[in-house]
Amino acid sequence: MRLGSASAVPSLGRRSRRDRAFYATVAPFFAIFTVFSLFPVLFSLYLGFNRWDGFGTPKFVGLDNYLRALADPVFRQAIWNTFVVWIASATATVALAFGLTVLTGAYALGPISGGHFNPAGAPHGRHGSGRHHVGDLPSLRADATGVARFNFESRSIAVGSGPADIVGKGLIVHRDPDDYATQPTGNAGPRLACAVIARG
Repeated sequence: MRLGSASAVPSLGRRSRRDRAFYATVAPFFAIFTVFSLFPVLFSLYLGFNRWDGFGTPKFVGLDNYLRALADPVFRQAIWNTFVVWIASATATVALAFGLTVLTGAYALGPISGGHFNPAGAPHGRHGSGRHHVGDLPSLRADATGVARFNFESRSIAVGSGPADIVGKGLIVHRDPDDYATQPTGNAGPRLACAVIARG
């Protein structure tokens, strides 16, 4: 387990400005969606229960339009073709999304948390013994049910001030035990979980 060097907690003012910018950015999408997607869908549903030639007043016919469509072999074939295309498209989309997620986790999410928190420029090592990164923490062990409890004291890190301040830094859990020797990460394997350190 280690501390990442990147700061992850924006200030309240920055978050407020970011939120306003976000809503201003997405508002046109919802306006366009309402006009060109939501309204046509609702109007088509309305027309499905009516007979209308585009002129005059629509006449309510209940399910008659749907019953006539289901009796048409061309319509049934079109429904089947749509279903096949939908299944193929969904499968390809999920597979692509999964692949991109794996690639993002392997190559992009790692650098977001930064390297080991190391304001002193020390080599990687064992916490509390010799020179080590400030972000080098003792190994975390989980029991047979996957529950891990962690309690330790440190004179290397600080809370709230100074170069060793860990507030806003990332807390990273690696898969493998740290060998405390391999540079710069102790050969601890891929990241399994992360959190952001904040003051209570």
